[in-house]
This record gives sequence, C-alpha cells and structure tokens, in this order.
Amino acid sequence: MAAAAAAYLLEPLKPGKEELISGALLMAAACWLFHYHMLGAGDVKLAAFVLLAAPGDGTGILLAGLCLAALYGLARMMKKRMLMDRFLYLLMWAGSFAGSKTVYYDDLRDGPKAAVPLAFFILVSACAYTLAG
Repeated sequence: MAAAAAAYLLEPLKPGKEELISGALLMAAACWLFHYHMLGAGDVKLAAFVLLAAPGDGTGILLAGLCLAALYGLARMMKKRMLMDRFLYLLMWAGSFAGSKTVYYDDLRDGPKAAVPLAFFILVSACAYTLAG
C-alpha cells in the first residue's frame, strides 16, 4: 500500500532517459571529484538532491551553480593574487596523477582561502530557477 502511494506521488517526478543519463554522468563526476577532495560530501549530497527534486532541470541547475562558483573562484584567486600558484599546482597535480590517490585540496596545506563554497552557489542557482518559474 505504501509503495503504491509513493509511486503515485512520485509519478510527476519520473525522469526520462536523457535526464537519467545526464544525472548519472554528473553524479559519477561528482563522486570522482569527491574522491580527490575537490568537492565536499555536502556538495555531492546537495547535487543528488537537486537531481532528484528537479529531474528535468536538475542538470541545468547544477551546471549554473558550477559556473557561478567558477566565476567566484576565479575572481577570488585574482583578488588574493594566487591565480598562478593554484593553476601551477593544478598542473603539477595532474602531472603526478599516474594512478596514485594524491588529493588536490588539503585543508592543512591549503587552508580555507583556497576553498569555494559550491553548495551556496548551487542553492543560489536553484532559488533563481524556482523564482524564474
């Protein structure tokens, strides 16, 4: 009885094949980025929630949030004059990637100045989507 009620309530949220494929690819990328400490666990959980709450538009909401966070991160790195340092570190990290699990972000090494609050920008993107109708 409960399963039938849940199926009836969730029927409008039933995603199509394209939404499932794009959502699965996005979550696979998010888990890979979490594995190397580029995303936090809360970011991954929020991404999964957005994909479940808005199956048709969740991918667009997440990509808009990622773009906002990227612009913020770029402006922040330029303001703190650490843009070249971070890009050189990214190149060195990618060069030493040969199968080892070398994390990209380490809180003790990098400190909070290198972190970007991605969840905030996903939330802003979701609110803008909701307000836009």
